[in-house]
Parts: sequence; C-alpha cells; structure tokens
Amino acid sequence: MKTISVKNPCYPDKEETDEMYTYHRAVLHISFLYFDLREAIRFENGPQIVRMWRFWLLNFLGCKRKNYASEAANLLANLAADWSPEIAYIHTHYRTVNMSGKPGCGKPVDQLIEHYNL
Repeated sequence: MKTISVKNPCYPDKEETDEMYTYHRAVLHISFLYFDLREAIRFENGPQIVRMWRFWLLNFLGCKRKNYASEAANLLANLAADWSPEIAYIHTHYRTVNMSGKPGCGKPVDQLIEHYNL
C-alpha cells in the first residue's frame, strides 16, 4: 500500500510523523469552526459570531493569511476599544437578517446586499 504524503496547509514548515492524522485533524478543526460560525449566523447569535472571529483570527495568523488576519484584528479592536458601546452593540447584534421569520434562517447582511445587487 502506498503512503500518501500530505503537508498540513497551516503549518508547512513543521516536521510531522503521521501526515494523514495531522491533515485530517486540521481539516476537522477548520470544519468545526466553520460549522459553528454558520450555525451562529443562521440563528442570529451576534455575540457568538464575534467570539468565533477570535478563533478565526488565530487560524488566519497560523496560516499566514495576513489580509484576513488584519481585518479580523481590526474588527475585534474596534468592537473592544475604538467604537462607542452603542455602535459596538449595533455591530455585534445586527450582523444578520432573517427575511422569512423562521428560526434558523438568518443570513449575513453583506450576503443579502450582494444578492440584491445582482
């Protein structure tokens, strides 16, 4: 049986002994973060979305995605220190919109705007 050699996309310089295990662990880690974020968006849970951005910031830094990491850090810094409490509340709790009124059908506001711009 031939061994498949796969590098971990987040840590390309790290020497690994079990490539398949490390790769699948990284895929599961990112997948669970994505599914948690998607569920928080669907159920319009603004504080949970902001908490998820903290995890995504660390992943962006680890994967050397500088632009995404910069935007995530900028958002978190603005929410924590730069914006007034009222503006921070608005940006935390009004990130999603539910057009149908059914629970679990929320969408990000920017996705809705892009949908109407087409």
